Amino acid sequence: MIKPELRRLSWRNPLHWLAVGFGSGLSPVAPGTMGTLAAIPFYLLVMHWPLWAYGLLLLAGSLLGILICDSATRAIGQEDHGGIVWGGLMGVGVPMLVARRGWQCVPLDFGLFRFFDVLKPWPIRWLD
Repeated sequence: MIKPELRRLSWRNPLHWLAVGFGSGLSPVAPGTMGTLAAIPFYLLVMHWPLWAYGLLLLAGSLLGILICDSATRAIGQEDHGGIVWGGLMGVGVPMLVARRGWQCVPLDFGLFRFFDVLKPWPIRWLD
């Protein structure tokens, strides 16, 4: 069941679709974790890109995320809603730099990202 405030999003608006991580943020259970899981196939596709291209992708996605998340936040009228998972999709890209050594590192990177995303120690809390 989709949370009532998320029903205010327009599924014709590509920014809203991106904000909820292609639908993964609509999960009634652990939407942040589902958003992070949704990111893994994309990172497996680009993990062998040159470091500069991979970094540029993360930077562009993060900067676009300001527009993406702002659009969805305005539509639902709630700051930092758990269903808006674009930040997690981009954020998991940082520890995935380690995964560039091989797909075997993905579970560890995923686990570390979720651990720090949930606890939010400094400086993560400040960045968030």
